[in-house]
Amino acid sequence: MTWAQMNFAVRTSGDPRAVIAALREVVRGVDRTLPITDVRTMDEQVDRLFAKERIFAQLSGCFGLLAVALAGVGLYGLISCAVVRRTGRLGCAWPSERRLARCCG
Repeated sequence: MTWAQMNFAVRTSGDPRAVIAALREVVRGVDRTLPITDVRTMDEQVDRLFAKERIFAQLSGCFGLLAVALAGVGLYGLISCAVVRRTGRLGCAWPSERRLARCCG
């Protein structure tokens, strides 16, 4: 005999795990042939529901951090290259001792 799937929720005022055994006894009292499988709390149900979204969000965050790190390395390389190029020009533009003596007397 094949059973259709049936889901139901029970609200408790205490620990939901403590009620599972009593709940199984109540269902067995109604019909002994009903299988009770995959009993979960609402927190477990919500965690299972959002597992893919959570993984996607974590991967997106990791790729975002990687992008920021690569952008920082690229900017560092660009600025250091520009500084190296200008340092050579700056050295040539400084006045020599003779020109400085003529200029400042």
